[in-house]
Amino acid sequence: MQIVHVRDDVESWKKAAETVKTSRALSVAVQAPQKYQSLVDQLIANLLSWEEFLGEISARTGVSLPLEDPRTAWVHVVRACDIIAAKPQLIEPDIDEIMKKVSKKLTIKEKERIIHEAKLWYLAKEGFPRKLVKFLLTIFIFLPHFLRIWLTKVIMKIYGFIANVIPGDQHDVISAISLADEEIVHVMAKRIKKAKPEIVILHEWYADEVLQRYAEL
Repeated sequence: MQIVHVRDDVESWKKAAETVKTSRALSVAVQAPQKYQSLVDQLIANLLSWEEFLGEISARTGVSLPLEDPRTAWVHVVRACDIIAAKPQLIEPDIDEIMKKVSKKLTIKEKERIIHEAKLWYLAKEGFPRKLVKFLLTIFIFLPHFLRIWLTKVIMKIYGFIANVIPGDQHDVISAISLADEEIVHVMAKRIKKAKPEIVILHEWYADEVLQRYAEL
């Protein structure tokens, strides 16, 4: 099983797509929203044209140019799969379902607002937690990239370390994100295990933990 890492940029998704095309793999697991799997299946079955597929993705996500937006750049990989007749499996769980599980675990006041702010991390790439991550990645610029990711995630998860240095109740938001990430990792690992793909494309933020959880299943 070949692992391909991607980042929050279109170019990394294009490179992943090229890897898929040159591999001639028959099955590919992609970290992209699983709720769009039916559209992918219709594309692969020639029930939708490529243009129709992009139109549907644009309509459902609100992204006008899916090929040029990091939030939907995973379509490059789907296109590569279509070209080589591979079967793409989208493995990222629905964030609303994940947040329902997180909400049940939280025992804080103003839970709904905290959940809403945490969702901005996933849906809009906005909010204080995103700014905090960018700041931490910047101050660790002297380290290799994979170490910067690891160290930033460690700091994000150590509640006691950051609770006194961030404003207001933002530590509750980060706590919610941490819980959501754990759920996302678990779901994606299970889906990879079930799909048994030849290639797995994962965002670098999740890759190591997903593979570790996969090995434990």
